[in-house]
Amino acid sequence: MTGLLDLPNEVLSRIATRLSDADHGSLFNLVLVNMRLNFIARPFLVRRWPPRGGVFHGHRPAYDRFALHLLRNPTLRRYIRVLNVDDPSTRQDRDDDVRMAVSRDELEQIADAGLQNWPALERLSEWREQILEGVDDAFVVLFLLWASDLVEFNLIVPLIADMRQDGEEQLTLSFMSQLARRFRDVPEDVYPDYLPLVRLQSVQYKHWNTEFGVQGQFAAPFFYLRSMRSFFGYRIEMPRPHIEENDEGGNGDDNNPQSTYLTVFPVGTSPVEEIILDYSDMCLEAVETFIRAPRRLRTFALDFGNVLDTREVDSSRLAELLVARADSLQNLALDWGNSPVLEITARGPLKIEQCFQKLHRLEYLELPLYMLCEDGEIDGQTFISLNSQLLPKSLRCLCLVGGAYWKFDSEVGRNKMVDSVEAFILKCGPGGEFPNMEALELIFLTDPSREDNYRQRLTEIGHRKNVRVVFNRYKWRTWPKYH
Repeated sequence: MTGLLDLPNEVLSRIATRLSDADHGSLFNLVLVNMRLNFIARPFLVRRWPPRGGVFHGHRPAYDRFALHLLRNPTLRRYIRVLNVDDPSTRQDRDDDVRMAVSRDELEQIADAGLQNWPALERLSEWREQILEGVDDAFVVLFLLWASDLVEFNLIVPLIADMRQDGEEQLTLSFMSQLARRFRDVPEDVYPDYLPLVRLQSVQYKHWNTEFGVQGQFAAPFFYLRSMRSFFGYRIEMPRPHIEENDEGGNGDDNNPQSTYLTVFPVGTSPVEEIILDYSDMCLEAVETFIRAPRRLRTFALDFGNVLDTREVDSSRLAELLVARADSLQNLALDWGNSPVLEITARGPLKIEQCFQKLHRLEYLELPLYMLCEDGEIDGQTFISLNSQLLPKSLRCLCLVGGAYWKFDSEVGRNKMVDSVEAFILKCGPGGEFPNMEALELIFLTDPSREDNYRQRLTEIGHRKNVRVVFNRYKWRTWPKYH
């Protein structure tokens, strides 16, 4: 019988790769088995940094020691695939009495190596000095520079305005701005494999631990990277574009000393295909900046959440933006949230609920229930029913969320809603109006206090039509992956 140690090194290396993705902490046990497995699996310990689980579980990552490790073992740099910067210190956060784990001479060597690899670091405000002080933000720049095969970067961004008042830069975003300008100047038919982060595909851009959201205009550099495909923003707030340009030095020219950060988004040229804006606090003009940036937008999710400021959203303008992406848009999720200060208006002829059937390539659609419903009345009792004529024929999965219990608290209301859902399911399958439908999520019908038989009824009808009907969160294929 063949055992693990009977496998060739190439296969064991692939196992270590898969294990790093599935349970990274278990690699720390694998390297202790014997010298052979240690030799094969040890480089994969840095594949995700900081490591999850293992001997580092529950401890704050040592940015300076990791930088020293990469300096002494440069072959390990290409193994880094995922970088999570959850809580980086800035100079403001430093304690003058903190004891460094790395000596002054070693920090000098780290700084010299970084400047040799990327001389433009000299133009970052006091980058070398902050390396010598052990500031995490400065080491993050170094990791981004050295991790040539990095594919995923998760960053929590501090409040930039406060830092700029104190004369301090956010070095990570300053470096990203430098790099984005380099990418912007490279012709589209040239693959700049000599530049850092040329393989970066996914970014999570999240808020700092304050009452404020993260400033979205500083995410612009990521949209210039050549391999970027997925952008996830959490609690993004953003001024209108004209305010952004005035505050940040106009067009982001390298010769403008006020333009530390590149804040101008590309228009129709970014390779980003997936944009997820969760718990957003942006006006529609700012949302439009994101939607217009990609060449092809395949996935778009917008959740306004419980926003912190008054916002008015022109749903007609949003509908026009989505229809303009009809040739590429495959996944769409919209949620207006529960904010009492969010006002949804329709100022144009195209209402948001009328745009979905125009999205002829749409496969996944997630919406509040009321967007697809029409009102009716029987014997003085109000009810709502699902209007399937608003849906595109290309759908594979429909997810309806949000409550509307006041509309079908009565027996008549519940029956009418269930009848309309049943009618929709019967239109699915080969030869029907919706031949590609695979799954129907009815989150709004989840009510454990009731013992109605509609769930069994709809599930059985769905089974006959080969449509999976679920009443709780069902993750269709691999998206949306941030729920």
